[in-house]
Amino acid sequence: MNRLFSGWMIAALLVAPLAAQTTPIEKHRQAALEIAESYATYEWQAGEQNRFHGKDERGVQVDTPDADFVSTGWKPGKTYRGVPYQWGGFSSLEQFQQGIDQGLWAGHLPNRKSNPGTSQAVGVDCSGFVARCWRLAEKQSTRSLGNLCYRLESWDELAAGDAINRFDAHVMLFKEWVGEDRQRVRVYEAVTPCVLEREHDVADLEKQGYVPLRYRPFDPRWYEGGVDFEEPTFIRGDRDVEWTASGEAKDVTADLLREVLSAARPGDWVRYRLGSGAEAFSISRGLPEKSEELRTRTDRGENRIESVEPFEANGSLLEAWLRRMAPQGVVKDLEIQKLSGVSGEVKFADERFAAERVSGTMTLSMPSGSTSIPIRVELEGLWSKAVPIDGFFELDLKFHVLDEKGAVTQTVDQHYELEAMRGGSEPDRVP
Repeated sequence: MNRLFSGWMIAALLVAPLAAQTTPIEKHRQAALEIAESYATYEWQAGEQNRFHGKDERGVQVDTPDADFVSTGWKPGKTYRGVPYQWGGFSSLEQFQQGIDQGLWAGHLPNRKSNPGTSQAVGVDCSGFVARCWRLAEKQSTRSLGNLCYRLESWDELAAGDAINRFDAHVMLFKEWVGEDRQRVRVYEAVTPCVLEREHDVADLEKQGYVPLRYRPFDPRWYEGGVDFEEPTFIRGDRDVEWTASGEAKDVTADLLREVLSAARPGDWVRYRLGSGAEAFSISRGLPEKSEELRTRTDRGENRIESVEPFEANGSLLEAWLRRMAPQGVVKDLEIQKLSGVSGEVKFADERFAAERVSGTMTLSMPSGSTSIPIRVELEGLWSKAVPIDGFFELDLKFHVLDEKGAVTQTVDQHYELEAMRGGSEPDRVP
């Protein structure tokens, strides 16, 4: 009995230091590999209803990666491993299986790179797969991933969970080196017809223009002098806002948006929690005391994105907001054409606060694949930065997708409600 007890104690002493050595970064990397493996080994079965070749409801040409279209593709009624490739896809495993059960199409291969994706299919593309492995809150592209990463100086620095990216082309998740000479890599990637594990020569990848990247929270540098966003609780209950105008409409400048939706001062942070119907997410923005980069964190449930922006972007939450809705996380040619505002007040929680109701129009373009989508946006907003601690913001947006001649081809309505909370210093309270 004593011998057994002593052996148990020795084992515990040996294991304890190993457990203590597991860092958050190592946990991130392990989780990324586990997610990648789950996508590559996921077993599923499709029926005839999950196969499609033709135009979807928006006129997009869709071809599922089945055996009638791809020699290595899937066949109805048989079991396959690996989530199928879907151009623009960002399905979780639960969403994928639910979509298959509901008769959505299993994957989508575009007939040309400039084609948009389709909402009637499920699966993942290469960047959507990597975004899922990193547990990001939003879909990324091979264009936007670099904004979230450190570029490694040497391929030898690659570690499990890092990315190997070719801008505007393809990305894969690094698993491990093959051989001690480090001339070959083993990766997970979403390709035709599905997510799988395979090997590549480093020399070939370099010739093709691939570069090694590391998601910032996977690197110790990210935690040096950063911003601790903490985990505050928003205190406001039910939204019940009464608006009363006290003046006439007048032209206002875009500075009003930046003034009201201001980012944190050095060492502080501001969190904006937004809701749109059933969707809810938050954007936290902070400026480290000894840094010239604005740090932004986007949370949706247990998933998040941590990124940086130039200090010049300080205060432009609207642009950060628009970027998160863009297919590739990029907004170009943003121009606010007209803004008019009406001063007034809102009654909120039995108190009255100065507020503004603003309406206007702006134009922008959102890159998608190798093309850009021109968009005109109509906005109607009500906000007050006078409400203490959890200032509010309500915004209605109409996104008009335009063709080459400026005619509207599609309109998308969005309604958002925002709560803000400041950290690091006391907010300005209303007397």
